[in-house]
Amino acid sequence: MLLVPLAQVANQAVSFNTESALLSIHVYQAGKFVCADIARDGVPLFTGVRCFGGTKLLQYGYMTAPDFGNFVFDEDADWTNFGGSCNLYYLNKAEMVEFEAAMRNWS
Repeated sequence: MLLVPLAQVANQAVSFNTESALLSIHVYQAGKFVCADIARDGVPLFTGVRCFGGTKLLQYGYMTAPDFGNFVFDEDADWTNFGGSCNLYYLNKAEMVEFEAAMRNWS
């Protein structure tokens, strides 16, 4: 699991290398919501996804194919809490499988 370093600003972009790919995420305030645009190796995967806690940002399997991970906030995204109580994580495929199993068993 990788903690994606977000600053307490309403509009920012972060890029990092993992799993032999360059992942880029642009996080921004859009009305009442924090949204994100996500790209892998410069190719957009998703734009304008709303960021809710415990919900994977790349919502469809083809976006993480063949073996990439996904992004998850630990609470509903609020840029004023970035780096404090609100954090963004990148989970690799194996970690994502464990996370989804835990979420199913939690309810």
